[in-house]
Amino acid sequence: MRDDKPLTLLHQTYAALLASAHGLQARGDRYVDALTSRQLMALLVIDNIGDGQATINAVARALNTTKQSMRQLIAKLEAGGLVRLLPAAHDRRAVNLVITERGRALMEANGDNSARFLHDAFEALSREETERLLELLTMLRPGDTEGDGQARSSLNAATDRRSDHDPAAV
Repeated sequence: MRDDKPLTLLHQTYAALLASAHGLQARGDRYVDALTSRQLMALLVIDNIGDGQATINAVARALNTTKQSMRQLIAKLEAGGLVRLLPAAHDRRAVNLVITERGRALMEANGDNSARFLHDAFEALSREETERLLELLTMLRPGDTEGDGQARSSLNAATDRRSDHDPAAV
């Protein structure tokens, strides 16, 4: 559907969105130790879905990325001893992801750092502006249909569970 938005505005908005996403990810990486912010987010999603229940495809859907990209990220987590891959009982082609003790220790160790990053990253926005930003970004998310609710809820629950860090304490 075409509307009255000029192409220049769309280009500028898209460029600003990409630059913000890349900048936030790079900034987040500086707050966490021994892994990237993307790896930490994958661990949080795996943890929320449940050990032995999370597949590479489920985590990829929750993080809105490709299976190939998620396979690469999981391979790094496995090489670092942070997750184990176990054959899925329900599907011989699938594997279930299980977080190791080392992976859990890194998640715990980086909890406060991650909370500090999030508070710092969104400090310039009010609560209402942050809520509106989330609403707008959710509207832009590809494949954001009712059928995708489970993947989205896995990501939201993973982040919600960790959001009880008191900003004054970090």
